[in-house]
Amino acid sequence: MATVAFMAILGFQPGGEKVAIAVDDIGEALAALAAAGACAWTASRSDGKLRRGWALLAASAAAWGIGEIIWSVYDVGLGIESPFPSFADVGFLAAVPLAIAGVLCFWTPPRGTAEHWRLWLDGLTIALALTFTAWSLGLQQIELSPGSLTERAFGLAYPVGDILIATILILAIRRATRFHHGRMLLLLGGLAANAIADSVFAYMTAMGNYPTLLIDTGWVVGYLMVALAALWPSRPVDRAAERLPVDLWQIALPWAAVFTAGISALVVVTRGQRTDEFQTALAVAIACSLLFSEVLIPWMSIWRLSPRSE
Repeated sequence: MATVAFMAILGFQPGGEKVAIAVDDIGEALAALAAAGACAWTASRSDGKLRRGWALLAASAAAWGIGEIIWSVYDVGLGIESPFPSFADVGFLAAVPLAIAGVLCFWTPPRGTAEHWRLWLDGLTIALALTFTAWSLGLQQIELSPGSLTERAFGLAYPVGDILIATILILAIRRATRFHHGRMLLLLGGLAANAIADSVFAYMTAMGNYPTLLIDTGWVVGYLMVALAALWPSRPVDRAAERLPVDLWQIALPWAAVFTAGISALVVVTRGQRTDEFQTALAVAIACSLLFSEVLIPWMSIWRLSPRSE
C-alpha cells in the first residue's frame, strides 16, 4: 500500500511538483534506511557468515540512504538540482561493494576443482550476458554521452556496479541452500529493481533528459524488498547452512541470463539497428564460456572419476 500511495503522489502530484519531489526524495531515503535497519536487526540475530552478510547489506543500504539524504538537501532543502557528480554519488556508489561483499557471505563453498571452475565460468557467462543486455538497452549511449570524462565514468559506474551485484547474487542463489531460497529471491528482486532504476536514471541523464519521478519508485520497491528479505521467517536450520543438492532451476540460471541477452539482441534488430563490434565480441565470449562450462567441465569430472585417474 505504501508503494502504491508513493506512486500515486508522484504520478498525480496532488500537492504540486515541490510536494511530489519532497515525498520522492524523503521516501527513497526512508526506504533505504528501513532496509538498513531490518538488515542490522537480522544481523544481530544471526551468527557466523550470515551475521557478516546482513551487517554488510545494512551498511550498503545505509550508505545509499545517506547519499539520498545529501541529494535531498540539494533538491528539497536548497531547491536546486544536485550537481553530478556530488557527495551523494559517493554514498550511492559506496553501496555497491558493500552489497557485493554482503551477498558473498551467503555462498556455500564449491567442492572439488571441477565445481570451482564451473562456478567461475558461470559467473563469467552471467556477467558477459548482462553486459550484452545493458549495452543493447543503452549502456553504449552513456559511454558516448557528451559529458566530461568524470561524468561519463560516474555514469558508467552505476550500471557496471549493478551488473556485478546481479552476477554475484545470481551465483549466490544458485549455491544457496534450499532454506535460503526465499530470502535470496527477494534480494534478487530488490537489487534488480534498484539496478533498473539506476540504469534508466544514468541513461536518461546522459541523454540530457531528467527522468520522470516515477522511475524513482524502483529504488523504493527495491529497498522495501531488501527489508522483507531480511525479515523473512528463519529457522535454526538457516544458521547451519546445510548443503543440499541444487535444483534444476538453479542450474538454469546462467542460461536465463543468456536468454535475456538474446531478447535484447532482438530488441536491437526491431529498432532497425545493428550490433557493433563490442557486442559481437561479447557474443563470441559468451559462446566460449558456455562451451567450456557445459563441455570441458563435465569432461573433467568424468576423467577424475575414471579408473585411469586413480
